[in-house]
Amino acid sequence: MDSKLTNKEILISYINTLDDKDCKRIYLWAKDEVNMLTKDYLWFDLQGNQVQENWGNIVKLTPIQYYKLIYMWGEDKSKDCISLLASWISKKNEEIKVSHYQLLNGWVERYYHKFTKEQSKELDSFVNFASIKTIEGATHYISNTPPLVRDTCVYCSYLVNKFGTKILEV
Repeated sequence: MDSKLTNKEILISYINTLDDKDCKRIYLWAKDEVNMLTKDYLWFDLQGNQVQENWGNIVKLTPIQYYKLIYMWGEDKSKDCISLLASWISKKNEEIKVSHYQLLNGWVERYYHKFTKEQSKELDSFVNFASIKTIEGATHYISNTPPLVRDTCVYCSYLVNKFGTKILEV
């Protein structure tokens, strides 16, 4: 007979292997995560930092929307895009009737890509890609590319395709 354990049973059996100190640490972490996911909204300020409550013209997302952004874009890009949207909302000075999540996935992301591509033009202009023939050269280029630009840089994508993901380990 092939019996499968439920996720709850697996978690309980794992916790039974831990000492009291580790159990308490995992309990506190799980409690914070559950509290985060049961909140109605998360609020973010002009710098893209999460704040406790709505105190002005700031970005409002559900926890699931926020985690989707983190999963899709990573923390840095998510924070930058949230900051762009918060800045726009504060200048607009009126209530926004469209979902902030929709705005982030729409014009805010397009603006972010345009902004980062303009920054990367200066960096890309001095490199002749035909001259990069070694992993060391590709790694050097990637390491000198600002992290904000790497995800959107066409030349970085080309080098990753040519030399593999090892060049990203800088």
